[in-house]
Amino acid sequence: MTAATESPTAAKHHPTQPMPYLEIVDPATLIREDNSRDDVPIEERDPGLVASVEEHGVVCAVLANPTQDGRLKLVWGFGRTEAAILANRAVPVMVSQDGADSPLARLLSQMAENMHRTGYKTAELARNYQQLALLGLDPDEIARKLATPLPEIEAGLTIATKPRTHAASAAHPDLDMLTLLELAEFEDDPALHAKLIEIATTRPRHLHYELTEARQDRDAAAKVTALADQFREQGYTVVDRQLPTTTMPLSHLCGPNDLAALDPETHASCPGRAVAAWSNYSGEPVVSHVCVDYEQQGHRSREATGIQKAIAGHVAQGLRVVDGEIPDTTRRLTALTPSHDDTSSLTAEAHAQCPGHAAYVTGFSDGHATTTYVCVDFADHGHHDHYTGTSTGTQAPALTPDQQKAARKRVLANNGKWRAALVVRRRHLDLMAHWGSLPAGLTAKQINMITLTARHIARDRLGKALTRGNTYSRSLLPALDRQRTQFAKDTGMRYISRLSADKLAIADLVDTLAALEQHYDQGYTVKTWFKPSVEDRFYFWVWDFLATKLDNKTNRENELEFHTLGAMERLVLDPDADAADWPALFAPDSDAEQPTEAGGHTGVDLELETAAANGEFDDLDNEVTTGEQDPDAVAYDAFVAESGDPGDDDGDELAA
Repeated sequence: MTAATESPTAAKHHPTQPMPYLEIVDPATLIREDNSRDDVPIEERDPGLVASVEEHGVVCAVLANPTQDGRLKLVWGFGRTEAAILANRAVPVMVSQDGADSPLARLLSQMAENMHRTGYKTAELARNYQQLALLGLDPDEIARKLATPLPEIEAGLTIATKPRTHAASAAHPDLDMLTLLELAEFEDDPALHAKLIEIATTRPRHLHYELTEARQDRDAAAKVTALADQFREQGYTVVDRQLPTTTMPLSHLCGPNDLAALDPETHASCPGRAVAAWSNYSGEPVVSHVCVDYEQQGHRSREATGIQKAIAGHVAQGLRVVDGEIPDTTRRLTALTPSHDDTSSLTAEAHAQCPGHAAYVTGFSDGHATTTYVCVDFADHGHHDHYTGTSTGTQAPALTPDQQKAARKRVLANNGKWRAALVVRRRHLDLMAHWGSLPAGLTAKQINMITLTARHIARDRLGKALTRGNTYSRSLLPALDRQRTQFAKDTGMRYISRLSADKLAIADLVDTLAALEQHYDQGYTVKTWFKPSVEDRFYFWVWDFLATKLDNKTNRENELEFHTLGAMERLVLDPDADAADWPALFAPDSDAEQPTEAGGHTGVDLELETAAANGEFDDLDNEVTTGEQDPDAVAYDAFVAESGDPGDDDGDELAA
């Protein structure tokens, strides 16, 4: 039923008609009093209802009671009635004595009508949008007739065609249409799709991070596929980047006569010619020329050849050569002194006559070999380990190959996640620049403390941003450039003086954070999570502090978006935050040291070797905390502890 087709009359009771009966009336003539809902204008509370009534009229009758003077008093349907007034449409009224007996009966009737309504679930909406499209309506028409934003209609039409996402919308009705649309991008990857659904439903604040990383990975994979296809067209075999021991990069191989590395040109006619393609930590495609079954093709490993040559030389000179996996009773000479009383260095020359004198050889992919001198059964020969402080102390075991590989994979995985976190963080910084007022929980005093502290702890970074023109800050706060122009025209602070105190505080915060954020434009900062400076810890501590202040009921009700630290950013403040993801590196009570070099050997992941060659694993030995803080870190923690006074009656100090 649509009231638009009827001729409205003034609302009045017809005593001769048995109740209940239906009447089409002018909504403005109804008595609209004693509404159990808050008195909020319908155009503010539900603008979609107004638009729907304009398009379709009031399709569901309202309820009214007759009064003693013959007029009609509304019981429920106030929103529809107000919308009809604004839309200049008639309203169908069911005239009844229901609720007319007393104020109690009236209130119970109103509550019964309002409390048990259930709108369409997201999955139902998506399916119905699809049905409307099949019945001939285009998205614009559906949006207009249903008074619904076009992006939501388009999202619903997409979700309806994605079985996995549509099923998720039914299983998780709290997920909104636009979030589901983002998840639908990964419909073809069941494992990733399921992971994103889990994050969206259990950790929604982390969804931006995961979506950003997933898109970056998808784009990087597309670039790799395109590059691999180019090489296939040139006749190359394309192999997986995880090489078996029978396949090696050409830079690691040499011919039968010398150690000179092979190159793509000289290797062009080899049956084992191939390439491996992957993306580096910045998401760009890279390729390595390799040889499949290199030994069958007559090639040699430069590393193995260099090791064999060095061992042969040592054996010819009568030097005992042992395996590099040395037992606990063997020590490197660099760890030993001649005896407990003699603390001088123990050199290979001085140790040559010792019965335990030996060496092991390690090699590198360029054919270079290194000899490390050791003493076998060092305690039996009277030597002293100056690291353990004993002649029989236990030596910390070297990392196993699996642990070494895990350490390198951790670097590569976390570098990629760091890039995703940067995108999300800057999105939230841009949103912060558009705040019209300070949100609940954040005060101008707190902002002043942050910016003042930044000028002391991170003054070098603020200075570098200034010398680079504060480009990022200016992109977020173009109004500051206008202020500069006004000074040039001798118009003083006309613009900035018009800003409220809240907006000035927000601009100060954004300007400071943007200057510090600009530091991370530099490529090497992708490893910040791995070896953060005091400035890094302060910067991410500020973000964490802001999140604790902004995470409150008022801001959640206002749907304020603010930044919470992602997993990689959390590592800056807590180096062990990802320990659960890398059990081989963070085993309980493990004394294993971190690897001190990337190394090059057969059967390794090409991505890891390339990253090592690029210096990505510099200072990898500092990756795991030793439990000791450097003096700057101690000073920083002391400063943070002193900056907040638990007894301060304002209660809004910066807290450690």
